[in-house]
Amino acid sequence: MTTLAAACWTAKGEGWRTYEQTLTLTFESEAQARDAAVTALPLPVGKKVAFSTRWDDSSPEAVAVAKAAVLAEYGYKGTFFLNKVDPAYGENVIRKFLAKGCSAGAHTATHPFLPRIDHNAMFQEVLANRIAIESCGDTCVSTFTLPYRAFTSETDPDRPRAIGECLVRAGLNGGPEHFADSATKFGRSPREWIGALEFSIDDRNPQLDKFEANIARGLKAIAGNSLECGPHLALGTHNWQPDLKAFGEIIGTQANHPDWWYCNANEYVAYRLQMFNTAIVKKGSSGKTAIFAIARPEPFELGDCVPLALRASAGARGAVVDGQTLTLDAARDFTLPHAAARQLPDRIGAVHNEDNAEGEGALKADSTLPALQAALHVDLARNALDLQIKNVSQESLGPLHLTFRLPLKWKRGVVKGDLASLKPGEIRKIPLALGDVETDARYEAGTYYFAAQCDYGDAAGAARLHATASVAAQVRTIE
Repeated sequence: MTTLAAACWTAKGEGWRTYEQTLTLTFESEAQARDAAVTALPLPVGKKVAFSTRWDDSSPEAVAVAKAAVLAEYGYKGTFFLNKVDPAYGENVIRKFLAKGCSAGAHTATHPFLPRIDHNAMFQEVLANRIAIESCGDTCVSTFTLPYRAFTSETDPDRPRAIGECLVRAGLNGGPEHFADSATKFGRSPREWIGALEFSIDDRNPQLDKFEANIARGLKAIAGNSLECGPHLALGTHNWQPDLKAFGEIIGTQANHPDWWYCNANEYVAYRLQMFNTAIVKKGSSGKTAIFAIARPEPFELGDCVPLALRASAGARGAVVDGQTLTLDAARDFTLPHAAARQLPDRIGAVHNEDNAEGEGALKADSTLPALQAALHVDLARNALDLQIKNVSQESLGPLHLTFRLPLKWKRGVVKGDLASLKPGEIRKIPLALGDVETDARYEAGTYYFAAQCDYGDAAGAARLHATASVAAQVRTIE
């Protein structure tokens, strides 16, 4: 077994992994090329409003699949925020609503009142739920909604911030709630937690007048640029409509607006995070040509491959990214796709080290990803994690992008690092020092739940394996 030396493993903190594209713009004049600039747009080209729908809980197959079909019939998409899932639910429900343009989001594993459970249980409810949905549905989960909309506590004024911290550490980046300022309520920046102005029209008896009134309210807020979440409206909340035909006729009254982007929550969150976190740097100009370096987040971290809309400065007449010709409209707006090689994982698995065992005997693989074995071990005495990974295939795997997710007791939260490859038959042990801890007793109840997420490439494309482990929390000793 090879233990990674410092030169092979570099912890990167919580920042976005990015990759670079080269954008070439041609202009009418050399002066315009010298003064060239490019800016990111708040929505896709030609769009002024983003509209999605939210559906909570793991509804039966007949209900969820029928809802997705009605949404698609009228040009809408939705995100189904799920609780308990298993492989059969993934096959019979998740894959079917994904095929209609919908997405999956997290909603906790057992639907508790989050303010009423301990901090470690709260983190496990969120992270284990995300891992289960991803591995059962082979789909990225980047969004979340609160069970019972509950996030405050009379006895714990810090609970909203703690919930926000749990969500971000778990790899979740946003989600619709009835309050458009969810980032502020969770103690996060609006550039890292992306919400929506969500509204309901009576789940059990949908009403057109409520739909129209809430649309008008939302459009007014968007026109006034008053929403922390950006121009995003969302209809919700439960799959309780007794007559889907009537529901479809109601949402059909707002279908086909040419300047609306009918998206799902994961798409909107990924788009807005790109807008905030893409760096556009001019490298120079030559004649009527200007060159820009575009450094943008990796799709597997965003959770969706949605492209980014850009606007070129005056006089732009042509755009090419990495040899691909792009189309500019009259306003000089254009769509920048992700590089073709940047794929989302379409095979996702998970392995749990039930006994927190050590050594090669703890290694195991998910049945859907037999090439890569993994085991995560927690060593509280050393204040460290040990991740073992083994390539049992005949082909090299890589690159491997590792993301460690830590409970709230540890200040680091998320630690990232990358490996170039894992050769056939090779085993590597990756030690991670957990670092400084919080001393508050709130973090010492229940069970610590840790996860290591490994995104990697093989001959079949992009894949993801989650490795998890848990140990009883340790009560701090007062000396």
